[in-house]
Amino acid sequence: MIYEDVIRIPAPNLHIEVADADGRTISRQSVRNRVTDVGKNIIRDLLLNDGPGLGFMGVGTGSDPTSATDTALKNEVFRYPITRRTAGSGKANFKLFLSTADANGYLLAEIGIWRGATYGLSLPAGLGFLFARAVFTPINKTNLVQVTFSWDFSISVATT
Repeated sequence: MIYEDVIRIPAPNLHIEVADADGRTISRQSVRNRVTDVGKNIIRDLLLNDGPGLGFMGVGTGSDPTSATDTALKNEVFRYPITRRTAGSGKANFKLFLSTADANGYLLAEIGIWRGATYGLSLPAGLGFLFARAVFTPINKTNLVQVTFSWDFSISVATT
């Protein structure tokens, strides 16, 4: 028996909850992301203690399928530092919370997560290194809804 350590992305690994202004759930969806080619190099760099970890999430209106060669969202409209990070045994979770005041007037359909602590509190659209991207059923973001994106990554051992 051969044991092989792999980074396994559970399917689905991005969970999205849309709630009204009072926090009552309106809808939920779960999708799978695509780690980019750049994202694989970010993992390599983190193993070598070379550079910052994941620091920002951004949302956009693009609906093109994900690709390993993605380096940006197709049409980014909002980027913000990750709201919350948690760690479990072999797992990491990243959350982005969009309040009723954030990213309004857009039909959101994509999200990305970027490497970033070196930029401080802002990482302008078009800059940074895209670790992963996902597309989802569009959400009409208005001041009447808040959205929570919860992104899970895990490391596991596979037997081959």
